[in-house]
Amino acid sequence: MKRAGFTLIELLIVIVIISILAGAVIPYVQQYVDDSRFSKAKQDLDEIRNALVRYETDQRVLYPHEDLRALVGPYLSKGMADPWGSPYLVAPASSSCYSLGPDRQNNSGDEVKQYFRPPLAISRAYWEDANKNTFVDTGDTIVLKFTRPLRDEPGDGPQTAILSHDFDYLNGAPDLDYTNLTFFDNRMTVRMTLNYNIGSPVFRPGRDTIAVRNASSIVDGENVPCISDMPIAIKAP
Repeated sequence: MKRAGFTLIELLIVIVIISILAGAVIPYVQQYVDDSRFSKAKQDLDEIRNALVRYETDQRVLYPHEDLRALVGPYLSKGMADPWGSPYLVAPASSSCYSLGPDRQNNSGDEVKQYFRPPLAISRAYWEDANKNTFVDTGDTIVLKFTRPLRDEPGDGPQTAILSHDFDYLNGAPDLDYTNLTFFDNRMTVRMTLNYNIGSPVFRPGRDTIAVRNASSIVDGENVPCISDMPIAIKAP
């Protein structure tokens, strides 16, 4: 009895069919793997973002590092690497944490990013009575606190400049010295000195408001403009 089997041509046909099927399926499998890696990176960054928020809330200082060293222990159970094998990074000036992405290169466009601070906006405004006479006059200051550090990286672009036309006031713009601003709290706070003269708009602490104008020069570390048209009361001391 003659033994049944495959001929060489039949084997070649089977191999070709398997190759065609594999070529059709592999891109879908690869896409699934890539999507799962991006999803894992986003989940990890959510955890890191929450840890950074807790750190800054507890310590009352801005996170100072570009890695996770100060988070491991009290805020993260362990160090973390992204799905492509690189450590997660933090950009304190830009208020973000991120993965380098598949190519493991910085600033290449495939990074996965998460912000851990709110968008740039004025969070608090108050008047400081420098000479303690309860009147608004020359030498007094207006202090503005922001939700993110203001940009100050000459190598990456222009420094943040605060100008008179950056703000709208409820009762007219007070005369402020914009050439002598004081930045502190890692550039999240700015102090502006009043040059109060007769005829200047009457400034009423506790009643007047200040708002950033649209298309102002006030930007964060990524050159994103401050949220505008959101008046906030300038509180009395």
